[in-house]
Amino acid sequence: MSLAHRLSCPRPQGRALHSTALALIVATAPLAAQQTAVPNQRAGSGTPTLEPGPIAPLPEGKKALSLESILKWRDIDGIELAPDGGVVAYVTRPQAGDRELVVRDLNRERTHTVSRGSQPILARSGNHVAVRLEIPYGVLPEERKKARTGLAVLDLAAEPGSAGVLTRIPRVRSFAFSHDGTHLAWLHHPTAEQEKELKGKPAHLKGTELVVWRLEQPLEEAQRYPQVTAFMFQPSDMGWLFFAQQSPMESSKNGETVLGMNRIRLGVEQDGWEA
Repeated sequence: MSLAHRLSCPRPQGRALHSTALALIVATAPLAAQQTAVPNQRAGSGTPTLEPGPIAPLPEGKKALSLESILKWRDIDGIELAPDGGVVAYVTRPQAGDRELVVRDLNRERTHTVSRGSQPILARSGNHVAVRLEIPYGVLPEERKKARTGLAVLDLAAEPGSAGVLTRIPRVRSFAFSHDGTHLAWLHHPTAEQEKELKGKPAHLKGTELVVWRLEQPLEEAQRYPQVTAFMFQPSDMGWLFFAQQSPMESSKNGETVLGMNRIRLGVEQDGWEA
């Protein structure tokens, strides 16, 4: 394909334009030197054409752009900054491959990375970062339908290299910190067996397990509540967590599953069903 034909093609939009421009640079710039296009008037034609001109050497110490260099470029998004400015988290995305979360703890002068991390949330306490774990880039399309996102919890106060620095939790569809940052709650994706049981049910009845973790305690001591469809922390220091849960009781009239709004006070026993 000639350069003139490339220039006459419709210009793609967004990232496609970026990729096309890069491909044009690589296609028209040799590794050792760049070739200059010179206008030329064809005999009997009023249309000027572009023909190869003299080869101009690259300036001393400069290297031509290569495809390998282009693939090393990374975009940055998902930036989160702690209120005191002591912690910043952001996601880097390569041109091809898995993204990576980078957390720079300026207070402790440490840097953490989490492979496949995205959508970071910083706890108000400044000691924890929760991040969504994306499906691996190399998963085939037919396998991707069965794959599920996960959750990673980064403990910034833990000693580097210790087992408690990073906790990975599979099959997590949503998560949130409490207002004071002392608790983390998440809803699991259903297991393969649960998906078969839930197939055909309306969305508001597809409850899964809710886990509420007091971050100063071991994960094994976290509170677990079955058949939860949604949850929300109260946006204040009152310490309430509200969630919609299928009632263990059945309606005596029509046998339909009853949904109730449950609430718990963080750090105390369950408060019970609410009308």
